[in-house]
Amino acid sequence: MITESYYYKNYLIRASKILRGYKLIKRWNPVRCGHVVEREIFLSMYLIRKMIESQKVTDQVAGMKIKTKCFPVKNDCIVTRHSSFDKKYNLEAVSTKYLDLSYTCNQIIHSYVFEIVLSEKKIPFYVVFCSDRKRNAELYMLKINQVISMIEAIAKDNIVKSISRYDESKKDFIVKNY
Repeated sequence: MITESYYYKNYLIRASKILRGYKLIKRWNPVRCGHVVEREIFLSMYLIRKMIESQKVTDQVAGMKIKTKCFPVKNDCIVTRHSSFDKKYNLEAVSTKYLDLSYTCNQIIHSYVFEIVLSEKKIPFYVVFCSDRKRNAELYMLKINQVISMIEAIAKDNIVKSISRYDESKKDFIVKNY
C-alpha cells in the first residue's frame, strides 16, 4: 500500500522527462536507448497501476480511457516470443479501441510482445504491446506521446477532496477521490 504518493509522482515526472529526451536523440542505439525507454515505460506503468490500486489518484484520472490502435492476429498464427510482430498480426486491419488506464498498464506490465517502433528519423514513435493472455487475439499500439501524456497526467494529478463511506456488504470503505 502506498501511503505517500509524492515520491512516486516525482519519479513519474523524471521518467516523462527522460522519455521526452529520447524523442530528441540524434543517434538511436537499440541496446542502450531501447533499454532505457523500455525501463522507464515499464516502471512508470507499474507505479501508475499501484497508485490507482492504492487510491492515490482522482477517480477522473483513474477512469481515463486510452485511445489505442488494435491489430488482430493473423489467421492460423501462434505468437511466440521470437516472432516478429509484423509477421503475426494483420497490420492492415487496424481498429481503434478505448482501453481503461489500468488495463493498458497491465497489458504493458505483463507484455509478451513489447517493441519500440522508430520513425523514419530513427526516434521512438510508437510502442506496440500485448500481454501473454491477449497475444493470440490482438496487438495494441500507442504513440510515445500518448505514453508520456499518461505518465504526466498521473504525476500532475492531485486529490483535493476525498469522501469515504463504509459498505457493510463489502466490509470495506468505498472511497471517492476528487
